Amino acid sequence: LALMYSKFPEFAQYSEKLEEIKKKRKDLAISLYCKGKVSLEAASEIAGTSVKEFIEILRERKLT
Repeated sequence: LALMYSKFPEFAQYSEKLEEIKKKRKDLAISLYCKGKVSLEAASEIAGTSVKEFIEILRERKLT
């Protein structure tokens, strides 16, 4: 759902979950990436960061 909303924001405009997802998008992206559910590129997109920034977030949290 988070990936769908980030790739196709027009689908999210009436979603009740959108604000909740926006608040938690980095944590959600990290969780999905660590579980192998999404690629690094998809996770960075969900998080709203560049791939480089997302890798830095993973390093800061000692996940790489």
